Amino acid sequence: MKISFKKGLALTTAVMLACGMVLSGCGGGDKKPADAKKEAAPAKKQNIAIGTGGTGGTYALLGAGMAKILSDNVPGLSVTTEGTSASVENTRLVSSGDLAISLCSSDAFYTASIGAGSFKGKKIDNIRIIMGGYDAPFHVMVKEGTPYKTIADLKGKKVAASPGNTAENQ
Repeated sequence: MKISFKKGLALTTAVMLACGMVLSGCGGGDKKPADAKKEAAPAKKQNIAIGTGGTGGTYALLGAGMAKILSDNVPGLSVTTEGTSASVENTRLVSSGDLAISLCSSDAFYTASIGAGSFKGKKIDNIRIIMGGYDAPFHVMVKEGTPYKTIADLKGKKVAASPGNTAENQ
């Protein structure tokens, strides 16, 4: 069976995330086997949401894959996705505790950690990266026939970027 690069990357990323969460949830402790039998009652299921992005984007698909793998393979954990405007909003939602985990671009994480860009004057230092993702090139489009050939040509012009998205930091 041949798997596309994107599907393979999504699956690998989700499995890495699932393994990381399983390992972080395993405590050593000094319990004896007899004690373990007494605690065999099913644990209460924990529900968390992964912050993704718009429903048609890569983050939504990657988050859905992660949620399924985690829900299917981590006992006592139910994971759903929450559509957001992506990295900037996700960073704020994790920082505030409204989300347990999210997908975020490295530039949004960086600008949040230094209080720049969309986070100017509002430095966020209570978030952590738990795994790397993929490179996401920045795209700029202009209508055919315009004189704009470089980013520098747009200086002083009005441009549109999704609010709460890292594109507004460029």
